[in-house]
Amino acid sequence: ESGSETSARHQSTPMHRTWATLLSGMLLVLGAWFRIDQLPFHQNLWAIDWLGYYEEQARDLHNFNLLGYLFRWEGLHPPLSGILHGGMSALGLGLPMHWAATVAAGLIAPLLLGLWATHTRSGLTLLLCCLWVALSPLQANYGLNTTPYPWLLLLVAASSVTTLGLHHSSTARNFLVAGLLAAAAIQVHVLALAAIAAQGLFLLTRGPSFRPARGRPAMRWWAPVLVSGALLCWNAISMTRDPWTFHVAEAEGGWLEQVLLALSSRFGEPRDKLLLVVITSVGLLLSLRPRARLTAGLLIFEAAACLAAL
Repeated sequence: ESGSETSARHQSTPMHRTWATLLSGMLLVLGAWFRIDQLPFHQNLWAIDWLGYYEEQARDLHNFNLLGYLFRWEGLHPPLSGILHGGMSALGLGLPMHWAATVAAGLIAPLLLGLWATHTRSGLTLLLCCLWVALSPLQANYGLNTTPYPWLLLLVAASSVTTLGLHHSSTARNFLVAGLLAAAAIQVHVLALAAIAAQGLFLLTRGPSFRPARGRPAMRWWAPVLVSGALLCWNAISMTRDPWTFHVAEAEGGWLEQVLLALSSRFGEPRDKLLLVVITSVGLLLSLRPRARLTAGLLIFEAAACLAAL
């Protein structure tokens, strides 16, 4: 089967594109309305307090300390969201502009998924993701705060769409664009590393031309991702030496008990989630089998990886 035949087999029909466009457009309008409706509830001290995370990076930029501005973590978060919001603060932009940026990031993410849904036969999967990103309370309410999470969703959505696009057009330029977006996502939040690792495993299963090797176009994806991932792991591991970071002192039985303690405090007892884990794992394996379900496979794999990383 030639590449053109495979690409054509995955293209959507005009009717499919029409319905996908209408549904994704409705979801975006509803998502925008939900965020406007929630905005008055964010005009309080907490909204300003969130900006305190980025105060040091704003000060670094104001004092031309570029190393601090580009590489300083905000609490447990990598520097990219601080580069964005710290830069805005250094320019004197107020809270409404920070809100506008986070709302835009939170809505562009489902927009990208919706646009991709209009071009592939995996539209249902993408529209479901678009629905969740646009309308879920986590995104429409908590996502209004100046946190890394809207940027995390935006960059993971963008890198997912461009990585899926490599299945249809695996040029060196497309590999580079997808790789830079994935590398940027890693520098927004630690959880992004799990989603990007899922993308990497997805590419490894696509065949030799998608695997890292000198001279291959695929190296333009792997190189920035591996560098960004290495920087993240270096900083994250160094932070675990501080007992406060993950409350290591609360667990006395070593790493395994610490993991179980973290899971139970966030989600309840791990054994209560066994059925969900089994269903997700089976769905992941089944979705990876037929080629027409590549999109479902990748997105489910990313979600499962992020849940496991939590």
